[in-house]
Amino acid sequence: MDVNVTATIGTELYLTKVTTGNHEIIVDEPIDKGGKDLAPKPTELLAASLASCTAITLKMYAERKTWDVGEIFVDVTLVDSDDKTKTTLNRSIRFSKTDIPEDQMKRFQHIANACPVHKILEGSITINSEFK
Repeated sequence: MDVNVTATIGTELYLTKVTTGNHEIIVDEPIDKGGKDLAPKPTELLAASLASCTAITLKMYAERKTWDVGEIFVDVTLVDSDDKTKTTLNRSIRFSKTDIPEDQMKRFQHIANACPVHKILEGSITINSEFK
């Protein structure tokens, strides 16, 4: 499945409009980087992509299995190494229901790792650029 996204930046420093399909979001940089902190920065959107995809994937699986897990919370922290050569995404998943059987929790761990964004981030990524 192809995903097409367009980012447009004008004269206001770093405030960027991102459109995809019928949706529009804004992206900005924090004040200490010259932005106005009016919206998430790009790396926050990357972490949000993993968190939301994980939550959706787990919810879909739980619904299909008719497992009542309550709310699903996925926290993702993006950490760069000091020399910026390695990035680590730390993901923490919890459910509002606390009495989930161990066998279901093990299955959820497998399913979380099967979320499409997780697969993309762990796979081989190629970026092709052209200037027009």
